[in-house]
Amino acid sequence: MAHEAASARPPKVTELGRALLVLGGLGLVGGAVLIAVGGVFEMSDPFGPFPGIMVVMFGVPIMVAGALCLAAGIGLLQRKRWGRTLALVMLWVILVFGAVSVTGNLAQGEIGIAFVSLIVALFGFRFLNHLHNDAVKAYFSPKAPPPVA
Repeated sequence: MAHEAASARPPKVTELGRALLVLGGLGLVGGAVLIAVGGVFEMSDPFGPFPGIMVVMFGVPIMVAGALCLAAGIGLLQRKRWGRTLALVMLWVILVFGAVSVTGNLAQGEIGIAFVSLIVALFGFRFLNHLHNDAVKAYFSPKAPPPVA
């Protein structure tokens, strides 16, 4: 019985894995839309290709981040140590991006966007705390018992 309890997936891991899957999917779709819109701007803009290229330059990193979040979510749900490591890296990126975005948007008077950025930063902070939980660390430990089928 103790063996089963030690190998059960902590609910925080399931919650974060699913959240990263959703976030990753949104990033992939959002990045693809930005790339497509940038391509349309580039072909039809009377002022030259510059605005279209700028939109594409935002879309590519969003797509890459989405793919990495998707991989981290899959890794967490499959109990892979690399999944926890990648999730930690992506959550730090989310936290820093959210915090920088809050300050930049507040400086420009964009209160609504700053609020959304604050929620993004809090998302990163909350889940970073989850991954540093002792039960979660033990779950991903190489000495942990195998998961119960």
